[in-house]
Amino acid sequence: MKTQKLDRIALAFALVLAGCGGAEDTPSGGTPAPSAIAPSPGPSPAPGPAPSPAPTPAPAPAPAPTPSPAPAPSPEVQRGAMLYLQCAGCHGEDPGIGTRGIYKGTMASVLVAAYRRVSTMNVYLNTLSSTDNEDLAAYIRNRVGP
Repeated sequence: MKTQKLDRIALAFALVLAGCGGAEDTPSGGTPAPSAIAPSPGPSPAPGPAPSPAPTPAPAPAPAPTPSPAPAPSPEVQRGAMLYLQCAGCHGEDPGIGTRGIYKGTMASVLVAAYRRVSTMNVYLNTLSSTDNEDLAAYIRNRVGP
């Protein structure tokens, strides 16, 4: 009885396979026979998103402004520069470097005190006027800074 039941199950299984295309008939050559109904092509894929436009390049930065030229030195500083040529032999070409204490001479009174204290500079007590000393101090102050 069990064999009859198994035979029925096998027969039902074979029918199910034949009905759903699971068991195909093959001609004598051994290759499957072409299907009567050609498969329909699948749906065409949906178009992808449109490409975004290329980013606009950033504008070039504005050129840096040209620095304004330094203001011309005042007439006092210019006269002081000419007077300083007498000092350059001992104090160097640029009072901004500060050779031998010249950086202290930013006021006329300090210059006059130095003329009195240093014997080699005593000559300037009689040769330079108070205006000359003011101009010389203005030049040194301009070169040394505040």
